[in-house]
Amino acid sequence: MGFFLTLLLVLLIGCGGSSASKDGQNDGLSGGGSDAPTCESGDCSDNPDPDPDPESDDPDPDPNAGPNPDPDPGAGDPDPDPEENDSDADGIMDDVDNCPDVANADQVDLDGDGVGHLCECDDLHPITNAEMMGRQFIIDKLMTPEGGVWSNLNDNHPNDPDIGVNHEILTESMGHLLLYAYYSRNKNLFDQTLQFIIDYHVSDTGLLYWNLESSYTPIHNEGAPGEYANTSIDDLRIIKGLMLGHQCWGDANYKNFAVNLGAVLKENILIANIVSQATIWGDSWGGWIVADDLAILSYPDVKAMQFLENEVGGWQTIIDATVNMQVSGAIGNGLYEHKYDIPNTTYLQQDELEMIHELWTALRLAQAGETVHAQTTLDLIKDEFTNDGQISGEYNRNGAPSVDWEMLSVYAVAARLAYELGDTVLYNDIIDYLLTRQITDPAVETYGAFLWGADDRVWAFGQLNTLIVLAHRRNLQF
Repeated sequence: MGFFLTLLLVLLIGCGGSSASKDGQNDGLSGGGSDAPTCESGDCSDNPDPDPDPESDDPDPDPNAGPNPDPDPGAGDPDPDPEENDSDADGIMDDVDNCPDVANADQVDLDGDGVGHLCECDDLHPITNAEMMGRQFIIDKLMTPEGGVWSNLNDNHPNDPDIGVNHEILTESMGHLLLYAYYSRNKNLFDQTLQFIIDYHVSDTGLLYWNLESSYTPIHNEGAPGEYANTSIDDLRIIKGLMLGHQCWGDANYKNFAVNLGAVLKENILIANIVSQATIWGDSWGGWIVADDLAILSYPDVKAMQFLENEVGGWQTIIDATVNMQVSGAIGNGLYEHKYDIPNTTYLQQDELEMIHELWTALRLAQAGETVHAQTTLDLIKDEFTNDGQISGEYNRNGAPSVDWEMLSVYAVAARLAYELGDTVLYNDIIDYLLTRQITDPAVETYGAFLWGADDRVWAFGQLNTLIVLAHRRNLQF
């Protein structure tokens, strides 16, 4: 499939002070009830069919106080003693963990062979009809012949340089598709998705263009000619997907791509060891790659950075500084500040907080072992879901829902948070609720999609996040 692409590692040091304002890259949350993104079959064998037969496969911190990261950017200190090491940070020491490289606190082993199911690619429940229909909707309605995924079903909405709309193609969507391919054990889809990223998203800097036109031409950052941008959340998501794919199928090209991309990110996107929201580069910056001054608390994917730390080292100090930023941004009621000004070490307070970011921040903290704050977030949304039958798309700073619209992706990430914290009842209840939103009338264009109603935008973000949790549930046993 041509995965021997050598990424150009850029030696220019990124400096703060830019304004590549990708607040969620695809935060298009203004439309009530829309699921705008924010800018993860059966067997592991290499099936030559591009769409394999699914039956055959498949004290509270001060919110205004900034973190105090360790200024030493040196590599982490690996612990060679498995009795004292927990490589995947799941609470189970390596010497007794049945899947030491992938977090599986439940230690589920579906076939009883002593190896955790998350470390066995053939250990998967059959695909459900709902997942099959949702996957086919993506393939038939949103996917290009080369394997790109449009942001929206239709192509008639106002352009917005800060989010992906219409038939633009984002690294966000491609990273989610990569994760879905992993969780559904669809190697053909995984390979096709990676090849698209290599062919169209990799820039000559080694960083990834976050947004492409439908013609696959990179889109200039905020309309500035000759200026381009990446986004840390999307690149780290792709790294995580590649490392999971390597664990599953053993293809060294996946790991090499992830490690190389991680090296370019580490070189250019850090300020004071904290992961910036984006970097920009191009003619207007004289050839420099410049890290944005702002960090988004939900962006740094701890699991992706843990993979890189375990593989090549040098990321532990970054992980510690990032988690410290996230913990220090806790408001104390299950919510978190959204933005952090890295040079000024201050949080930028917002009155309304988008729950997709709040839940992602909580999920990052849970995966980093900071379960107290994460559990407070889960309790907050569980109370609304139990009492009101929904999880609202936005909350105010006081911890109350502030809108009545919902997002598919909020439910999908909430389910993952519930699973991470061991609440399998809530995990299943949320996924079952998502299933009620699927369009089951084959006579309509959106057959198989998950929608709240007549929403002709049909964001890929919500569809892919829903598919991920459906495939994720097939990895489990209750």
